[in-house]
Amino acid sequence: MHATTPRSSSRPRGGFTIVELTLTVAIMTLISTAMLISYSRYVNLARKSATRATFQQIDSAVYLYASDNDNQFPPSQLNGVAGAQCLPIFIAGCVGDEGGDNTPSEKWRNSKGVVADDGKEGFGYRKVARGRVYGPYNGVEQIPLKKPDGVDTAYPVFYDSFGGIIFYYRCDRSVLQSNYNQAYQISDHDSSKWAGNKGPITPGNAYFKNISIDEGEPRYFRTDFTLCSWGPNERWQNPTNPASDDNTNFDFARK
Repeated sequence: MHATTPRSSSRPRGGFTIVELTLTVAIMTLISTAMLISYSRYVNLARKSATRATFQQIDSAVYLYASDNDNQFPPSQLNGVAGAQCLPIFIAGCVGDEGGDNTPSEKWRNSKGVVADDGKEGFGYRKVARGRVYGPYNGVEQIPLKKPDGVDTAYPVFYDSFGGIIFYYRCDRSVLQSNYNQAYQISDHDSSKWAGNKGPITPGNAYFKNISIDEGEPRYFRTDFTLCSWGPNERWQNPTNPASDDNTNFDFARK
């Protein structure tokens, strides 16, 4: 009687087959992908929330500035300087004097033609020598502020949590009475000024109108001023587009 020899198993003792390993790697890849997508969405939501808080902070600061300046909002174009650049100058009062030498600080070296140096060091400003200090308003000096990348001659601007420029446009109410379609003056379209992140060129003034719910002539979201920055997709979209991820102050409880 011959002894039978047991057949050897194709599975390595204590190991996994190629199929099992492949399946395990595939499952781990799917789990990792799902986690990355969830994390990305969480980060975008957090940045969106932070940006909205920044917009609300600036929105309130503009009204505080107006209360000190005969109810006039900061200009959105002055001596060729666009609104995104004017905004920090006026609501943060950043044209401070360093060392009492009547020279604007290094950060604002180019601002002499916009706001005269007032001898005030740091944030805030004076309308008359040794007079009352106005601003900064609502803590806006804490918002990220820098010159646009690749643009040496531009003034510093506010940035949102996505790293996008916060654009500011004032509605000209005198024009609003006679020409509703041109009440917002778009002045941020010089590509050399913004190095790729220009204001909402298209559709121009239509960008500021709620074209989805109004019958007849679309109405502006705001008739005082607007704030806007593009979202994580880094392109401008009509705010009434459900897919738009732009950041705006259009739905804030203002005029």
